[in-house]
Amino acid sequence: PWTQIRDCATAAEIVACAGAPNGGVMLDAWHRLRSGAPITAIDAPRVRGIQICDAPAAAEPDAVEETLHRRRLPGDGDAEVPALLRHLAAGGCTAPIGVEVFSDALAAEPLREVVRRCADAARACLAGK
Repeated sequence: PWTQIRDCATAAEIVACAGAPNGGVMLDAWHRLRSGAPITAIDAPRVRGIQICDAPAAAEPDAVEETLHRRRLPGDGDAEVPALLRHLAAGGCTAPIGVEVFSDALAAEPLREVVRRCADAARACLAGK
């Protein structure tokens, strides 16, 4: 949201202009939410990687601070992660999915607990919950 690639349409246009057959978009759930782009604006076949996390609907005043310190687990906010994953799958996207939660609160927890919580949250979103 604070860069020159502010939305899904711009990212897709860059990939199209590059003309590389293996080119694509790295889709991040936090950035999609903060860009304001509807899920339906995502060109699923162009997505080559997916990073899932979550955030509340209301953005903090400092987007950089929010994205680097207070992301939420997938499914624990308003980014509609299960719907996003359904849209991508329905569009033929087979990109790898990774959990990317930058969170000071989560980082303070024991590693095994963080891994368990991230895996459980990802599984729930993949199951559509």
